[in-house]
Amino acid sequence: MKLGYFVTFYGGILIVLGLAMPMPNGFHVPIGGRDPVGGSPPRCFALIYSQPPSEDFPAHVRLESAIMHRWSLPVPDSIWYRLDAEPSRATSGWWRLAGPDSVDFVAWDHAPLFRIPARGGQGHGIYRGAPSLFVAMIEPPIPVHAFSVPCGESTNSAPGV
Repeated sequence: MKLGYFVTFYGGILIVLGLAMPMPNGFHVPIGGRDPVGGSPPRCFALIYSQPPSEDFPAHVRLESAIMHRWSLPVPDSIWYRLDAEPSRATSGWWRLAGPDSVDFVAWDHAPLFRIPARGGQGHGIYRGAPSLFVAMIEPPIPVHAFSVPCGESTNSAPGV
């Protein structure tokens, strides 16, 4: 009888904590890929979303080769590079290599984390922090299609726009 009360009580506490505690959220970062050489030309992408875009979703991103941040956690020797997004915000965004064929980017401080193929194609985004385990489990990814475009070209020139 005492074991039943114990299991019920602590099980209830675990459920409440699971629904109330903030959870980190992000992508697994595979090893690989070539870092851009300093001064190399930027790469630009026009982004099309399959759901109505939020103001937190950029329409166009420009991946620069200038280093913005160098962190050792959560990924050892994680290097983030400068990213400029349209519509622009007061601060620049950042991007990193995500294996040999993908890049991750954050357009500005509170924007979702997006992963797209390095040459363009279908990708997805997630919000970087979830208010609880429950929200992290039910929140769907944000589908995005990235089109590689010449830098300086308008976002309206992407195919299908």
